[in-house]
Amino acid sequence: MPALFGFVLTTKAAWWFGFFGVGVLSVVGYWLYIQYLFPPAYRFNAQEILPRLWLGSFDDSLMVEELQKRNITHILSVTYGTYARHHAHFHYLFVRSMDNEEQWLLSAFPVVSAFIDEARHNSNNSNNGS
Repeated sequence: MPALFGFVLTTKAAWWFGFFGVGVLSVVGYWLYIQYLFPPAYRFNAQEILPRLWLGSFDDSLMVEELQKRNITHILSVTYGTYARHHAHFHYLFVRSMDNEEQWLLSAFPVVSAFIDEARHNSNNSNNGS
């Protein structure tokens, strides 16, 4: 009888493990499938903080069609690391910066200010020429 009892426990344990193991793996697998193959749609969230001056996230800067709809021509990126570029469509300025309180950004202000002024000036000229 003990061998039969051991077999019954093993069978039940295998059934429960199979039920929960496959069930959990199926749910996790389905979640991963949905997240990576069908990521949630990202809305363009950049805000126009001054006329012709937009503030947005890294994700916003990758949405070429949305940027073109709003006549955005220049992109200032304050980031550290690599960055996707669409050279044919936009002018870029990259300010390499770590996201911490010790990063000194004041040294970049003259270059950043000139870049923004140039972009706004070019925008005025293209609007007046139309």
